[in-house]
Order: sequence, then C-alpha cells, then structure tokens
Amino acid sequence: MGFIFSNSVLILRLLKNDFRMRYTLITVAFISSSLMSQTLDKSTFIERLFEVHPFFVGQDLTSKIKRIDEASALATDEWTLGVNSQLKNETDSISSTYDDLNTHTLNVSASKSFANNGAIISLSQGWTEKRNDIESSNKKFALDYTIPLWKNKDGINLRMDADIANIEILIDGLDKQEKREQFILEKLKKFIDLSYAQEQKSINEQRLILAAEELDLTTRKYEASIVDMVDLLSQKEAFLKSKQQLLESEQELILLQHEIAILLELDSHEVYINFDLYKEYYFDIEDLRSYIFDNSRTAKIANLNKKVLQRQLLSLENKLEPDLDVNFGLSSESNGTTYLNVLQGFNPAFTVGIDLTYPIGDTKGLSSVAKNQISIDRQEQQKMEQLLSIYSQAKVLKEKIILLSEMIESNRAQIEIAKERATQEKYRYDNSNSQASLVISSQNNEQNAILNLAKTAKNYQKAVLDYRATIDSLLP
Repeated sequence: MGFIFSNSVLILRLLKNDFRMRYTLITVAFISSSLMSQTLDKSTFIERLFEVHPFFVGQDLTSKIKRIDEASALATDEWTLGVNSQLKNETDSISSTYDDLNTHTLNVSASKSFANNGAIISLSQGWTEKRNDIESSNKKFALDYTIPLWKNKDGINLRMDADIANIEILIDGLDKQEKREQFILEKLKKFIDLSYAQEQKSINEQRLILAAEELDLTTRKYEASIVDMVDLLSQKEAFLKSKQQLLESEQELILLQHEIAILLELDSHEVYINFDLYKEYYFDIEDLRSYIFDNSRTAKIANLNKKVLQRQLLSLENKLEPDLDVNFGLSSESNGTTYLNVLQGFNPAFTVGIDLTYPIGDTKGLSSVAKNQISIDRQEQQKMEQLLSIYSQAKVLKEKIILLSEMIESNRAQIEIAKERATQEKYRYDNSNSQASLVISSQNNEQNAILNLAKTAKNYQKAVLDYRATIDSLLP
C-alpha cells in the first residue's frame, strides 16, 4: 500500500486542469492498492500468530518438561538391582585350622516399591565358596514382602511426588493460557492500531480529494476573476496541509504494516486489516463479581496451588505416625551348592512378623505441618486479594467502555454539526457571503471530528480487549 500516496500526488500534479479525471484516477489507485493486499480479520490474525510465532513453540517445550517431571515422579514403581562380589584370602595363625583359605562371596538383590499400597518387595540370593585348605559351598535365598499399616499406608508418601506432578500439569495448562492471553492482548492492540491507521489514512485521503476539488474550483474562479488571490492562496495552503497529513498517516500505516508483517511472517504489502473499528460490544455478564470469583483463571490456579499444599500436608501428617509394618518372608539356606544350580538344596522357611517403631517428639515434623497449614491459609488469603483486584480492574474497564461508548455518540453528533456547518459555509461562499478561510476551517473541523471519532473508537476497542482479557474471555 506504500505507493498509494505517491501515485495520487503524481496524478494531482499532472492533471491540474482536469479534476474529474484526477478524482477518478486517485480513487482507482486507492482501490487497486487495497485489492493487492491480503485481508486479515481478527480470528485469522490470531490463527496466524499461533502458527508462526516462536512464543507458542516455547510454551510447548515448557509443557514437555512438565510431562517429563510427571513421568520421573512415578519412578517409585521401578525395580532396583544390586550385585556384590568379594574375594577374601586369609590364614588362621591362632588355631591353625587352615594355612591358606580363599573365600568368594557373590550376592544378587532386587527390590521394588509399590506406590498403590506402599508395599516393598525384596529378593536376595547369596553364594559363598571356600577353597584350598577348606572346600565348602553355601547358598542363601530370601524373599521379603512388607506392607505398611500406619505410616505410608496405601503408599500416601510414595505417591506424593506423582500426585503433585499431576496437579502441576493442570497448573501449567492454565498458566500457559494466561500467558497466551496476555501475549495475544498485546498483539491485538497492534491489530487495532493498524485498523485505526487505515481509517485515519482513509479520512485523510478524502480530505485531500476535497482539498484538491476546492483548489481546482478556486483556481478556475481566480482565472475568471471571480475570487481574489487570497482565496487561491488559502486553498493552496489547505491542499498542502492535507497532503502533509496524508503523508504522516501513510508513514504511520507503513510502519505498523511492516511491524505486523514481521510478526506474522508476511510481506508488508499483504497486511490489510478487515475490522469494524466502530463495532459495539455488548456485556453479557450480570453478576461480574461472582463470575470472576467462580470462573477466573487466577482462581483456578490458586485452587490448584492450594491442592498442592494440601497434598503435602497429608504426607507431612502421615509421617508423624508410627511405623507399623507387617512382614512376610520366604527364605532358604543350604550347603554344597553351586552358582549355576540355584534350586539345589532348596529348604524353604516361612516367616510372618510385625514391626512397630513409635517416634517420640518429632519437633521437626510438627513444625513442618504447622508451617504447611499456615501456607494454605496464606494461599487462600492471597487468592482473595488477587480476585478482588481483578474484579476492581474489570469493573473500572466496564465503566470505561460505557463512557467511551457515550463519547462515540457525542463524536457522531459533532460530525453531523460539523458537516452541516461546512455545507452552510460552502453555500455562503458560493454566494459571495463568506470567506474561503471560513470554508476551509469548517471542512477541517469536519475532518477533525471524524478523526476524533476514529480515535475514540480505537480507545474503545482497546478497552474492550483489556476487559475481555481481565475476565478471561479473549482467547478463541
């Protein structure tokens, strides 16, 4: 769209003696340039942002980290394997039972915890071989299964990290939405700025066309000795001022086009906004306070953070309980066996037992529980403060939107008055009852009134965006 004004100025210079042709060619230049542009509405703009901007790629990577943390928190259900091998050489110098004895010991173990009930299973197999002066072999096998009945009952402590990781996945999803909304809010304001810049340029184009028309008419009147040189100079000055205003608005438009083109990875001449700057927003929430307290994303995040603290509290309180475990065991020990023949000489022995350990005091554990409870209470208090702040902000924005809507109506009334005044001044001037300067002034007032309406509409749309972001309704 950058060539619009240069084309129009060239046409104005080359065709000073034929206004009708000049007007037609200017209009064609404006329309043809618009047709070359790719039109973007608000939803297309947001979709394009999601597709190309690295901000959203970074968010996805953060979510992947959270999912990895969740997977690692479930590591309690994995097996742990161990191997120990030892070779010992000794001499009995006291009883002289042997002079040279080599003892080789090999122990293999495996253990696993079960997060669903807190149980622990462990297996161990050990071999001992003695050689040289004494030749003997020994094998020990043990299988133990322990179930907690009090502390860590139902695996409450083993599952804590996994439970918290699940909650943090939900928090991350909401936090990602919150950051997306703030990012899109910032970029949509640029979208509104570009829409306003297009509107401003269009208004200035119309003013330039009108100034060119008036200059052409005044030039003919001057050549026919109907008006004075002062009137001609006033019209030339008005034309140049209109041209300057169009140049400034075109510069602002081009800069915004380039900025948004880079943002969306498009060519600058492709960026053209299709948006009704004067569209009215209708409020559909009756009880704003209740809506925010019940549906705000901030409230949901705060509630999930509270759940994290409450889950930690469950484990902290459980750790204060005594250790009460029931044990089931299967063991076997035999002689004369080898490494390869594991089942040889298998003599099973079954055991059942109960272990009880009762802590006395545990001041540190009690302190952790007390601090955690205080953190829960403080979290609730902070949530209420945040929600009251959000409600206050939303309430102020709602009132601002209503006031801006009233200003828009006032601007429209001013435009009607300015148009009527411009018409009357033009009529008086054509009948030699007024001055050219008054006609120009009234036409400038009309243009300013139209620009003021566009500015108010821009502020109105930005306030609507802020309001919708505050009540978490901006994201598609």
